[in-house]
Amino acid sequence: MAKRVDFGLGLELDLVEKELNCRTQSDVVLITQMCFLVVGSGGLRLSPAFLLLSFKASGGDDASPIIKLAAAVELIHTATLIHDDINDEGILRRGREAASCKYGRVNALIAGDYLFALGFGMAGAYGREIIELTSATSRKLAESEIRQARNIGNLEFKVNEYMELIEGKTACLFSAGARMGSMLAGAPTEIQGSLADFGLQLGLAFQITDDVLDITGDELTLGKLPGADIAQGNVTLPLILGVKLTKGKDRSDLVQMITTVGNVGNNGNSLKHARDILTRVGALEAAMQSARHHREKALEALSRFPASDPRDRLEEYADHIISRCN
Repeated sequence: MAKRVDFGLGLELDLVEKELNCRTQSDVVLITQMCFLVVGSGGLRLSPAFLLLSFKASGGDDASPIIKLAAAVELIHTATLIHDDINDEGILRRGREAASCKYGRVNALIAGDYLFALGFGMAGAYGREIIELTSATSRKLAESEIRQARNIGNLEFKVNEYMELIEGKTACLFSAGARMGSMLAGAPTEIQGSLADFGLQLGLAFQITDDVLDITGDELTLGKLPGADIAQGNVTLPLILGVKLTKGKDRSDLVQMITTVGNVGNNGNSLKHARDILTRVGALEAAMQSARHHREKALEALSRFPASDPRDRLEEYADHIISRCN
C-alpha cells in the first residue's frame, strides 16, 4: 500500500496523527475499533498535508494552531471513504478489510457519521467562515454521491457531466482545504482564491488519475481491489472515452462490462480484457492527458506566488498526484 509522503511536513503530520488517534477514542468500544480500522490504517494523508502546505505558502509560520483543523479535514475525508465503500460494496480500504465488510453496513454507516460529526466539531473551533466552508463542501460531496449513483451504467454520460461530478466528489475538498489554510494564514482574498483554484484543478487531476489507477493499478499500490468502477457501473473518464473510441466487439464487450453491475468484480481476466481494450484505443492515455492538463492549470494558478520552499512543496505535491500512474 502507498505510504505517506510528508512534503517536508514530517513533524506537523506526526502531530496530526496523534490528534487523529486521540480524537477517535470513544466510550463505545465498537466505534473505537471501527475508527482504528479506517483512520488507524494510515493512508497518504494528502488532505491535511495540502491544508498545511497552503497555510505555509500563504505566509503562515507556526502551523501548530491549525493541526486540529488538518486532522478534521482528514476525518471528513475518511468518513466519505467509509460511505463510498458502503455504496460500492468495497472489500478493501487502505490495505485492510473495509469497515462495512468487517462490521456490517449499518455499523459502518454509523462510524462514517461519527467521523463526520468529529470533523465538524473540530472545524467549528476555527470560526464561522471555516464551518460554513466545511458545510458547503460536505453538501457537495453528498450531492455528487447521489449524482454518481443515479448514473450507474449510463452510457450517455458526457465528459462535462463527469467533470462536474468529480468536482463535487473530490476536487471541492482539495479546494476547500487550500482555501482554509490560506484563510488561517491571514492571506488576502485574491491569494485565497488562487490557492482555491490550485486545489480545484489538482483535485480534478487527482480523481482522473485515481480512475485510471482503478483500471491499471493493483491491490498492493491501491490498498483496495482494482476494477471497482467497472464492476459497479461507475462511468469514469477512461470508460467514457473508451466507449467513444471503440468499435465492433471491443465496444460491445466494454459496454457489457459497464452496464452489467458486478460483471468484473474480482475477475482478473475481465479486468485485464477491459484494460487491454482501453489501452489499445488510447482511452487510458487520453484520460491521463486530461489529468496532466489539469495539473498544468493548477501550476498556472500557483505561479502567481513568489518562489518559496512551501510553493516548491506544493509543486512536488502536484507532481506526486500524477506520478502515481508511473
